[in-house]
Amino acid sequence: MASAFPHCPSVSHTLEERMTVDLGDGSAGRVFEALASETARSILERILADPATASEIAASVDTSIQNAGYHLSQLEDAGVITEADVWYSARGREMSVYAPRVREVVVRVRT
Repeated sequence: MASAFPHCPSVSHTLEERMTVDLGDGSAGRVFEALASETARSILERILADPATASEIAASVDTSIQNAGYHLSQLEDAGVITEADVWYSARGREMSVYAPRVREVVVRVRT
């Protein structure tokens, strides 16, 4: 039986060109912490290729959904990714779709 809910419609979101963080600012620390993990960087590379749900991301980077969710939360808090859409599972459950928020992150060092 087909679901009444859309599962994977295309995601349209607009990427910001650049995010600039000052080295002495707290936002730089959040970005560095979020990207410190190899898993987080793999997740970011995955969604740069194509927006996806946490379960799709977890499967593609070979980690648990819980671990993917942790890194997605950290990346979102740092402003690197965003929840771009909501899809629905065959059972009608909402699933956040994550996408990159910016094309590049620039760290500014002030002297």
